[in-house]
Amino acid sequence: MNGYVVFRLLRQRFFYKFSHEKMSLQDIQMSIFTMLIFLTDVANFILQYTMISWTDLDWDTFFTLLRIECFVIDVTTLAPAWFLLFTHKEVKNLVKKFFGFQKTSVITSSVIPIPLRFVQIL
Repeated sequence: MNGYVVFRLLRQRFFYKFSHEKMSLQDIQMSIFTMLIFLTDVANFILQYTMISWTDLDWDTFFTLLRIECFVIDVTTLAPAWFLLFTHKEVKNLVKKFFGFQKTSVITSSVIPIPLRFVQIL
């Protein structure tokens, strides 16, 4: 599926240069994202096939491949969130506000609060 999406976007980009269907920034970001997910899926497949097909695999090599596979799975799992964070301006600003990296505007009021001890109750 990812390969089909990238194929359609590349076909739209290179074969329909003069048509009304221009490639937007969102299309470019989506094609980069789908290629990233596709490549991590291919890497995961190759690692799994290697671990299954090699019969004379020693334990050190097996655990090294297992560590690499865990890294590839982490990239595959976290890529959508990180990609959204890096490409979407509104989400980026909300995360900055949440962690205190972006100052929020302070609203000042002309009303002066009076302490309750100075208020006389009738």
